[in-house]
Amino acid sequence: ATNIIRAANYANKLIPSAKGELFTLSVVAYALLIAAASEELNMSIEAGAVLAGIALYKSPHVPKVIASIQPITRVFGGMYLTSLGMIISPTFVLKEAGSILELVCLIGLFKLILVSTVLHRFFDYRLTQSVAVGSAMAQIS
Repeated sequence: ATNIIRAANYANKLIPSAKGELFTLSVVAYALLIAAASEELNMSIEAGAVLAGIALYKSPHVPKVIASIQPITRVFGGMYLTSLGMIISPTFVLKEAGSILELVCLIGLFKLILVSTVLHRFFDYRLTQSVAVGSAMAQIS
């Protein structure tokens, strides 16, 4: 644990001088360092991500870090959506289109009724307002 803190302090001294791809590489190295530390401490990946976020929270480099990782997040987002598209079989979707559409409509209707009811009964929203918010929230998974 002492070596990790020493490495993090050393990296913090180097980051202000890093530019462009070197800065992006140092951000990725920082993330991997925190992942290794969380693994070493027998913590979950999620706990390591929270730890990394807490450590970066007070850093003056946060805007630069966000700007640096934006392209990386877009690439991984695209890879995720592409992999989902590769998993879905078009013949299955066409064959089961009715069932899929029915299930999507039922889930949307359930969410609309649930949100509208909670807002109307527990938060004293008017019925029209609660239905409007419920229909907007039904789209969010």
